[in-house]
Amino acid sequence: MHTNNSNKHSQGTATCATQENAELEYEFGGRHLLASYLNCSPEALDDAKAIDAAMRAAIKASGATVLSANEHIFEGGGMTALYLLSESHASIHTYPEHKSCFVDIFTCGYVCEPKEFDRVLRDYFKPQEASMRYMDRGSTTKEMDSSNESLTLESNNIASWNKDGEQRKVFFQPGEMEGFVVDEVLLETKTKYQSVMVADTKKFGRILVLDGDLQSAQKDEELYHEFLVHPAMMFHKNPKSVLVVGTGEGATLREAFKYKNNPAVTAVDIDQEVVEICRKYLPTWHKGALEADSKATLLYEDGLEYLRREKQLFDIIIMDVVSDHEEGPAEALYTDAFYNLVKTKLAPGGIVGIQGMYANFYPESRMHRKLRGAVESAFSQVHTYSTFIQSFWSEWAFLLASDWCDPNAEGTLETLKSHFAERVAPDAMVHLTPELLVASFAQGKSNKKALGLK
Repeated sequence: MHTNNSNKHSQGTATCATQENAELEYEFGGRHLLASYLNCSPEALDDAKAIDAAMRAAIKASGATVLSANEHIFEGGGMTALYLLSESHASIHTYPEHKSCFVDIFTCGYVCEPKEFDRVLRDYFKPQEASMRYMDRGSTTKEMDSSNESLTLESNNIASWNKDGEQRKVFFQPGEMEGFVVDEVLLETKTKYQSVMVADTKKFGRILVLDGDLQSAQKDEELYHEFLVHPAMMFHKNPKSVLVVGTGEGATLREAFKYKNNPAVTAVDIDQEVVEICRKYLPTWHKGALEADSKATLLYEDGLEYLRREKQLFDIIIMDVVSDHEEGPAEALYTDAFYNLVKTKLAPGGIVGIQGMYANFYPESRMHRKLRGAVESAFSQVHTYSTFIQSFWSEWAFLLASDWCDPNAEGTLETLKSHFAERVAPDAMVHLTPELLVASFAQGKSNKKALGLK
């Protein structure tokens, strides 16, 4: 949320009470969002109790606070509801017979974010078409008028965008209002485990999308994969064996192969079809690491079952599985039991590197806190580090776990400089340096609050 406190004078300011910002002053003005959701589920439009719960959740997500609410249910179906907010108001009118509804929210000041209101309601009503008008009121900010826009939702979070007669395809990251224009969808298919899309975009180049969720983008995948792999590899005293759980694009293997001592790499992935798609469509990601003559041992099975039966111990284990979705296929990989199992597969002095999801947004950051708690049940040294991934629109968190490695220990930078110089070629890294790696373990106050760090 953006906060604007530039005008502290008594004239031209207004005070709005919210749960977290009860005493802050804001520049005079406000935000207003009006949306139409078309071709929704009729049942969702005719369940007054569920609609009220969705509206309250949407209002809370925007940062606003409900003071009171009134509703009227019409004979034959449909309802109107008005919510008085400490920031202003929100309303909804449903038309089950037309499978549609209209909503709006107005908030004073610039702490609340009405776009979050829209995000939650889209998730509840699941409209096949939607239009939105969003504007700033009472300020000099130019009105953002999208009244001539429409979105028709398709698979894999692709939408057909029609604005003033111009049609384009846009990919929307789940839960986000932002999107980027798609030049061409190269592949859309479903494997035994998930839906897959590969597309070319104007802003981020080629992208890989699984179950509608962006996995990586050509423009910044090297940044992500360097941060995933090399902290564990560089902190370890002498890594000779690496296990990768979640082969995916093959870029994790590519990074492991940068080391002069050629560590033995084993990669496990449950979905061979996805790996084959990545081999074909993402050659710059894997750079041969997924080919038949790859130096890696490629296994296609459930990572949990592999760890249960495998006897080999590894110096490095890299966890690059999909983000946790409660009751989803990856849920078992975010438990205390799983990371206690992982620990049994580490050789003495071993280190685990883990992709850790959102670092700086709540409620999304709760997934990192859940993951960190599971890892802390098994390891005595668990450290969060992060970097901003532009295509994810977020500071992205990772975890380094062991029983001995403290990245904040005295002399760490000198040790890392030595390891970088000895272990990889001078031009091996596109982004990562010893200095950047050390700095990535420092978290600002907002991140600490979101991640539950002291």
